[in-house]
Amino acid sequence: EYREIIKNVENFLEGKSDAIMKDLYSKMQKFAQNKEFEKAARMRDKIKKVESILEKQKVSDPNQTDKDIINYCIVGDSAYFNLFQIRDGKLIGQENFTLSAQDIEDPQSQEVLQAFLQQYYKITKNIPKEILIPHSSEDLRELEDFISREAESKIKFFIPQKGTKNKLLEMSLNNARVFADRNMPSWQMQSPKTEKALEELQQLLKIEKPLKRIECYDISHL
Repeated sequence: EYREIIKNVENFLEGKSDAIMKDLYSKMQKFAQNKEFEKAARMRDKIKKVESILEKQKVSDPNQTDKDIINYCIVGDSAYFNLFQIRDGKLIGQENFTLSAQDIEDPQSQEVLQAFLQQYYKITKNIPKEILIPHSSEDLRELEDFISREAESKIKFFIPQKGTKNKLLEMSLNNARVFADRNMPSWQMQSPKTEKALEELQQLLKIEKPLKRIECYDISHL
């Protein structure tokens, strides 16, 4: 029973909602037939919640092709990336990343885009058939071959100029700009007291490079 629950969670996170809905409806009907009406009602409520989440995930994609949408903006010395994951026509994930863009003046830098694609697709295991990007890169075909080898299947880059795919790219760009706006002040407005504390912490921890960021994770559930 527990394995079945976990499988449904996996399916949900992968955007495979049809199998989940079919299972929930089947259970609701079974409870109703057995006159277990309270259980049937709880299952009905669960179905409504899942349908509500799926409604928010809908993306207009008649081909239902799995794809990643990547866009970015350069602000100061950093490039702020946004990535949408669309699986089975549904938006199942969104991630943001920051890359160094020191001495980069071109707002559509081939170098920055290429660096991101190489780094991201070298570590991720969830690689779709299509990857939408805002502009071309010098070694785009080599990158395509590299990512295809990582995915163990043929992938293709697209640079849409109009239509639904282009609108998705624009939405990704807007999210990248919002991400940049949220992160910029924390890097630009450090008080002398904070900088002094960081220097002291760096010495105490015997860290060679200056500290810029500290991340803490609560792993008690693991």
